[in-house]
Amino acid sequence: MAVRSRKTLPVENIETTLRGIGTRPMKSYGQNFLVNGQIADGIVECIPEKDLEHIIEVGPGLGILTERLLKRGAKVIAVEKDRLLCDYLKKKFHSGPKGYLEVINDDALHILDSMGERDHFIVSNLPFNISSSFTGRLLDSTRFIELKRNPFKGAVVMYQKEFAGRLISPCGSRNYGKLSVMFRTKMDFKHLFDVKKNMFHPQPRVDASVISYRPKEEFTKIPEDPEMFRKLVHVVFLNRRKKLKNALNPRSIGLDLDMDDIEWILEDMDVADRRPEQLDENLFMELSNKLSRLA
Repeated sequence: MAVRSRKTLPVENIETTLRGIGTRPMKSYGQNFLVNGQIADGIVECIPEKDLEHIIEVGPGLGILTERLLKRGAKVIAVEKDRLLCDYLKKKFHSGPKGYLEVINDDALHILDSMGERDHFIVSNLPFNISSSFTGRLLDSTRFIELKRNPFKGAVVMYQKEFAGRLISPCGSRNYGKLSVMFRTKMDFKHLFDVKKNMFHPQPRVDASVISYRPKEEFTKIPEDPEMFRKLVHVVFLNRRKKLKNALNPRSIGLDLDMDDIEWILEDMDVADRRPEQLDENLFMELSNKLSRLA
């Protein structure tokens, strides 16, 4: 579903505000400011009430989401790389809506490492240029629930539409790949809506999609060796057009095994002649576990 609205801030207003701050949209920061109020409303309304106590907003920009979060009474830690925007947000919301706000001048990629065991729910109009690195870092920090309590409670994130498509692509689809497997292994998710590129300033070259997700409460299978699982998925998708029996060799995944051992497992699972995109996340998990046991 694409969200459309006339509640769009004039570009002149955005430019005037930025000039007043003494800055401009910075391509190196991936700054594309959301200017549509209905879309901002839609994003914030998707956040469960119970998660408003521990919001991490990544890349708040001029505060279009921040304002709505605070009006809902959220406790927000806003992480903004641009120092001038940090100063602007502190002044703008100094005596504003009823919620709590802390503004941190830092790189979004650092904040996940610093959260430790603190509960957190991510909200973001994520800069497109850090979509992959940020989501990868988030997945790496998300633990399987059987191993340890998970402080990451979920997210509502606006991604570049093409990236969002790869993230949630199902097994067998053209865009299904390493990222899809890792994401589907750990997350329950929902595609909320698409956003046209003219809802941003400056206007990016592509549309966006808003995705909500949270860690799975139950897992069909657990990787006995998480590092093995990551290596396996990475290696086979480097050769995604090859059948598994040709795409996989023991050295590439760090195993001291004969190729005969690999082929025996693949044949036993009836996947030797399948290509990587034909294995869902549970089959990848099963294959990883069997390889780990044999090693």
